[in-house]
Amino acid sequence: MIIEVKIYLLIPVNNELLRLFGYFLAEGNIQEKITKVRVSFALHIKEKDIAEDIKKIAKDIFNLEVNITEKPERNGLVVTINSVKVARWFKNLFGNGAKNKKIPNVLMNLPPEKQKALIYGLWKGDGYVNLQRKGPRAGYSTISYHLAQQMKVLLLRQAIAPSYYVEKEKVVRGVKHQESYRIHVGQRESLIRLCKILGLDYSPKSYSAIDSWFDQNYLYTPITNVEKIDYNGQVYNLEVENSHSFTSEAFCVHNCGDIMKVFIKVEKDKKGVEKIKDISFKTMGCVAAIASSDAVCELAKGKTLEEAGKINKKNILAKVGKLPQIKHHCSILGEEALLAAIEDYEKKKKL
Repeated sequence: MIIEVKIYLLIPVNNELLRLFGYFLAEGNIQEKITKVRVSFALHIKEKDIAEDIKKIAKDIFNLEVNITEKPERNGLVVTINSVKVARWFKNLFGNGAKNKKIPNVLMNLPPEKQKALIYGLWKGDGYVNLQRKGPRAGYSTISYHLAQQMKVLLLRQAIAPSYYVEKEKVVRGVKHQESYRIHVGQRESLIRLCKILGLDYSPKSYSAIDSWFDQNYLYTPITNVEKIDYNGQVYNLEVENSHSFTSEAFCVHNCGDIMKVFIKVEKDKKGVEKIKDISFKTMGCVAAIASSDAVCELAKGKTLEEAGKINKKNILAKVGKLPQIKHHCSILGEEALLAAIEDYEKKKKL
């Protein structure tokens, strides 16, 4: 992939550039004075490896030299790219000020493999990894709400399960700390994947405790705590139209969490017409979901694929009998599961 930029002709979006973007999102800012506009990175004095990497990238991509200044009285290290054009480009891409930073859509839509370099830069700047503690864990922190949500998406695309919480504004030893958003990675397989991205050697000796897992499209993770609180105020409907799902701070979830799989066996009759000879289901859910699954199987067995594809929620509800209104979505789940099974068969047949 190549980004077209007005200030330079074409800049390839390679690992070097993506690491630099990550460093800027974590540690960078734009200094705009009348006589001086530049990109500045505020690092800890021990982060000389990041400073040298920024220096190399600036030379390789922009053919620019950087200034590296040590601030021993503050245990700091300041890296500066003195370029008005680069500064304005970075400001347009990412915003300025730690609270306002965000990743542009063009980078959020990169293939997951390319996004590893971006995660590397972000985590090296604002994250940590502690493999020596009793429960090894990695953490990332930012005061940008937008950036925290985007980091969750970046990790999920790598099959890394993050946990997320908000740390309220507080004063520690006379220093005011703004509200921040923290992401932790502690699940064994997820931490292995993150360490691989960060170039860290991590070979856990413990056995894997499978409480969260990924398939091709989803993360499955348990609800660890349910609280009831007294509330008086407006209630917002977060339902996603037509899908019976709900959005929340941490999840996009189905309203009852039912999972249904339908398996079909297709054979041709004497006339050469494909029919569903056998059909079964595997459902994790409530009684209404299981009943709807069974009804779908009874309705579809013996039907042609075209006939089975026309089975809808009304047919399923009629077969099941009376269901409370709040459980009508189970019939839609049955309809969708049957259609998915037919579509899967058609795809495999083409292959």
